[in-house]
Amino acid sequence: MKTNNRIIKGLIVMGFSFSALTFKPNNLKTIESLETEKIIRESIKFPTSCDSQNKKVEILFTTNQTGNVDFVLVKTDNIDLQKEIEKQFYNMHLAKLKQNVVHSVILIFKTI
Repeated sequence: MKTNNRIIKGLIVMGFSFSALTFKPNNLKTIESLETEKIIRESIKFPTSCDSQNKKVEILFTTNQTGNVDFVLVKTDNIDLQKEIEKQFYNMHLAKLKQNVVHSVILIFKTI
């Protein structure tokens, strides 16, 4: 009977260990997502024509099979900022992202 209990406990522990290895929480960042964030951070420049000192902008975008951005939606009330960010995003190549999936980025521009 003790042997059966040990086997059952061992299987349960192995099952939990396996599930912990295979299921990754959404809040963990992968190397690919960190590289993509770095590309976006380095590529986006705040246009000097915008008058606001601090600006929060939400961006939705998709990439095609080659990694080029093929759709951009910028949520902001500033038309100049919207056009400039769209132009900059369309020039990006983000090959590590899943294609034909809507990705979301929130940018906060702060003038120091």
